[in-house]
Amino acid sequence: MGVSADIEYMKRLAVILVMFVFAAPLFSQSITIENDEDALFLFEVIDTDSVPAVSRMENILDSQPQRDSLRYVPPQGVLAEVPAEEGQSIVGVFVEPGRSKHPLVFISELRDDYITVSRDDLHRDEDRTVQSLAAGPIDTVLNRKPVIIDNDYHDWRDFDAIASFSSGFAPEAVELTRGSRSRERGVSDSFYWGKAGTRVAKLKGLTTGDGAYLMLETREIIAPGVSYYLYAYDGREREGASATVEIAVTGGANGFVFLWLPGRESPHVVGEFVHDGFYLEARVEFSRLPETVRTALADRAAEQISFDFSSAYSGARMGEEFFYTTLYARDIVDHSPGGL
Repeated sequence: MGVSADIEYMKRLAVILVMFVFAAPLFSQSITIENDEDALFLFEVIDTDSVPAVSRMENILDSQPQRDSLRYVPPQGVLAEVPAEEGQSIVGVFVEPGRSKHPLVFISELRDDYITVSRDDLHRDEDRTVQSLAAGPIDTVLNRKPVIIDNDYHDWRDFDAIASFSSGFAPEAVELTRGSRSRERGVSDSFYWGKAGTRVAKLKGLTTGDGAYLMLETREIIAPGVSYYLYAYDGREREGASATVEIAVTGGANGFVFLWLPGRESPHVVGEFVHDGFYLEARVEFSRLPETVRTALADRAAEQISFDFSSAYSGARMGEEFFYTTLYARDIVDHSPGGL
């Protein structure tokens, strides 16, 4: 199986996983949008009967109440669990930095659970002219978000790291897993330490009213097979994590963020990530967390919530996990309210 075929396979597999996890008909509740272009896709899902000319999209951008209905898909990324129903359509633009205008995309009535948007779908007038939107209103909307998950890491520059690790850092022990058996061994006996992005140099994080964001910098190029885990503890008085957030790099430049809960055999898809070379950024949307998790977050004080952070690599016959540090929710900067 080639690289491009493997990426496509993983995307389709993720969609199937979402369908089984939520155990309900996907369409009429949500869709998955794949962005085929190397540009951010900013969009809204609206009733087909009210599909506008380009002026309608401009009104959305200029209207404060409407801005919160706009969402985006990262370049070459996938966004799952987008609320949608039959009889609705997508109106959106491909956002390209440096342009004075951005081309408008128009997708006709939704008839599938998995939608791919590309420049092949650009809306054209009768004379075949591509419609577009001025950059100013689009920039205003995007600037309301502290960071955008788009593989452009300049928007993280003004945020301090919540954890940093020197070039000489090494975990005290490595957890080796073969089959169903696990044991600890010294890092000097590790097969994978220092490979494929397992060595993390820096972590940054923030929250908004609608989600949590994470950026990490590695000392080696991030490669398929590496994973990053955040084990969440709602207080430390009980054994075992309350939930586990997993970012698993399987191929391509993007993927889903999964939430594992104790006693559940399948995870929830709660966000997306993108990566490029030595950097990775991810978001978790609070609205996609299970109700039990949202309630726990609301009922417990922030200082009670902590996370154990680790990296891991899985090969053909075994996996190794490397523990880094414990992070506390109280130390993560909050930028509420959210924008997009």
